[in-house]
Amino acid sequence: MNNSPSKNRRCKGEGNGSIYWRTITKNGKDYPQAYYHWQENGQKKTKYIPKKLLGDI
Repeated sequence: MNNSPSKNRRCKGEGNGSIYWRTITKNGKDYPQAYYHWQENGQKKTKYIPKKLLGDI
């Protein structure tokens, strides 16, 4: 059986989470940053979404 990571990924469009914004303060300036929040196997997970990918979501 082929267990490569590309075969185990979910299909696009089958998302099960939400996007929320955090404000990060860096060098005295506030920057909004997007994070994807979902639940997997009973665990809550969070992942940062880079600005260049926000347009695709």
